[in-house]
Amino acid sequence: MVEYTQTFEQSGEQAISDTRAYAQAVRELPRNLVFLLTEFPVAIAVLTVLVALSAAGVSTVIVWVGVPLLASALWLAHRAARLSLRRLRWIGRKGFQTASSRRVGGLFRRTFLDPQAWLRLTYGVAVAPLAAAVSWAVTVVWVAAALGGLTYWAWSAAIPRSVDTWRLSVVLGDVVGVDGAGLGALDAVLYVAVGAVLLLALPRVLTVLVDAHHFLARAVIRL
Repeated sequence: MVEYTQTFEQSGEQAISDTRAYAQAVRELPRNLVFLLTEFPVAIAVLTVLVALSAAGVSTVIVWVGVPLLASALWLAHRAARLSLRRLRWIGRKGFQTASSRRVGGLFRRTFLDPQAWLRLTYGVAVAPLAAAVSWAVTVVWVAAALGGLTYWAWSAAIPRSVDTWRLSVVLGDVVGVDGAGLGALDAVLYVAVGAVLLLALPRVLTVLVDAHHFLARAVIRL
């Protein structure tokens, strides 16, 4: 009896914790959505400039023209990293680490021999664009599927259909004994149900995607 009571209390506490976490995710949804939808164009813009400067710098470094170009790329990567952290703080993500030691030495050493500078360049060229592309695609597809499912009844009539088109409603209709005009209503019910499930899951999905950006930024960026 005692073990049952303890298990029941733990289940209740877990349910309360999950409810609070979901409510928090719902409150953060607008900012998370804005962050994820804008992160991709920002990352691509930074990637384009960094690749151009780095490629030009490496190809002309033998004649010293590339040195200021590489320095510019590292400086821009530093500013882009600061922007990334500022955007993450805007959506409530904190706890970023600073460099373990102050940069010392001359200008050349502080610019080109600082490992954190090259890590920030790597973040801007590879890590951030890839993470932004994946999270942007997942966000767009998830939101479109949720809204499309919920509004299926409004636009489904405009879609041309073939008698050979496979539809889940046909399979379920055979099971429950629905055919003809009833299949259209069954289609609408199924799509609305799927859209509702996707919409309910959207806050948690966006939270996971933002947490992934937060994890990568914490792992790579040191300012």
